Amino acid sequence: MLFIAVLAVTVPGVARADEQLRGAQVHSLWSSSPVADSEREIDMLADAGANAVRIDISWSSLETDGKGQWSPWYVEKADRIFQRANDRGLKVVAVLWSTPCWASAAPEALRQGCEGAWWDREVDRYAPRDMNDFGDAAQFVAGRWGSRLAALEIWNEPNLVDQYALRAADPAATAAELQKAAYPRIKAAAPGLPVLAGVLSGSDGEFLEKLYRNGIGGNFDGVSIHPYNEWRDPDDAWQEQWKQWSFLRGIPWIHQIMQNHGDGAKGVWLTEFGFSTCGQGDRWCVNQQQQAEYIKDSFRIARRWDYVKAALVYNLRNKGSNPSGREDQFGMLNRDFSPKPAWGAFREAMVAAGGPPEEATDSDGLAPDPDGEIHAPQVIAPGPVQVTARGVAPVPVACPATATQACAGTITVETKPVRQAKRKKKRRLRLGSRRVRIKPGGIKVIQIRIPKRHRPLLKRLKKVRVSVTVSSYSQVSTSRLQTRKSGLTLRTHRIVAR
Repeated sequence: MLFIAVLAVTVPGVARADEQLRGAQVHSLWSSSPVADSEREIDMLADAGANAVRIDISWSSLETDGKGQWSPWYVEKADRIFQRANDRGLKVVAVLWSTPCWASAAPEALRQGCEGAWWDREVDRYAPRDMNDFGDAAQFVAGRWGSRLAALEIWNEPNLVDQYALRAADPAATAAELQKAAYPRIKAAAPGLPVLAGVLSGSDGEFLEKLYRNGIGGNFDGVSIHPYNEWRDPDDAWQEQWKQWSFLRGIPWIHQIMQNHGDGAKGVWLTEFGFSTCGQGDRWCVNQQQQAEYIKDSFRIARRWDYVKAALVYNLRNKGSNPSGREDQFGMLNRDFSPKPAWGAFREAMVAAGGPPEEATDSDGLAPDPDGEIHAPQVIAPGPVQVTARGVAPVPVACPATATQACAGTITVETKPVRQAKRKKKRRLRLGSRRVRIKPGGIKVIQIRIPKRHRPLLKRLKKVRVSVTVSSYSQVSTSRLQTRKSGLTLRTHRIVAR
């Protein structure tokens, strides 16, 4: 049985973020990025209506040759790019990370006296031996460019399991030490510059709690996260146990943790989010139309949270040309600057950001109907829905053109009651779900991921019954909700697994 449940809940404290920073990541300061290309990227963002840009500052490039020896080429390039951004109305969110060899705690077997291409040996991914060296570099950055920056992030994604960005025996403790070393030095040089902690891959609340336990309290002005939603539409809340990788669930979770520690007013900065058009490269890959839709949806959702201070797409432009490389294909532009569909969607999102936010919504991003009328998405599959080789059932749904507002809800795939091994009673199996929001008259193909272990069952059932249950809730107090429900049975469909 395919069961579609539609839910809309109103809660206070959500909506209004019209002063949000919005834009995208560029890599202007990489040695491989010509100044002309970097300036072209800045200009394209400004022309699209963005008001911010994220740029990474490599400490290993800034202070390559030794303590206090600031690389002239790097400083001059940063001067030019930051000024260009400011002149075009873009505020710069900078991230400072990557340790020069002379300061790195990497083992000597990798450092090798800092001879040769030590960066290829990933010496720069290790924390510094002396945290004061990083503090000094952070103070230099704040003193030199603080007036041109909207915020300065401390390190990048220290919580990655493979320690790609921070090699340390205890990454959380090390990241906290970096934060505590940098914060007072930055404030001494640029008191008004916001300093961001975390810079987490995903909405990793568990790692944020570890940072708090290691003493970051009082040493930051906001928390930076990268709330990637993997291959799914950001309107898909996914599952509670995987909220680290859910745009809808993860961001409020991070903010709740901050509130629990008395830091809720400091705000959450979304300094990376995006979707890679890497085809069949891996399970995170989406097609170009999906990338466009999902980026636009992400901006729409982020605008509803008043504690979200910035929303920045990763990336403006592809980092490489490998068509199946996830990292290469995050760009809204190809490497040669030719646009993907996402570039048009990004421009539309920037224009929409100049208007009033949509109505207040619940933390899952679904808008309530002010008149209490229920608008349910309708399944429109004319025949069998074929599960792809990757285990995805593409289910077409639509919102009637006569609807007075967008149809919104969650599509949940469930079986009819079946007997389970080691169980006497029959029960329904939940096979997957997706959040969906569709404008009146619109059509979307919702990708429902079916676990591999359940596909033989789908072959045995052959046909499923599609029904819609709709619930809407109107909050009348903080402790009591009024509820009404209605049900609608549609047609019978076949979902066939390969």
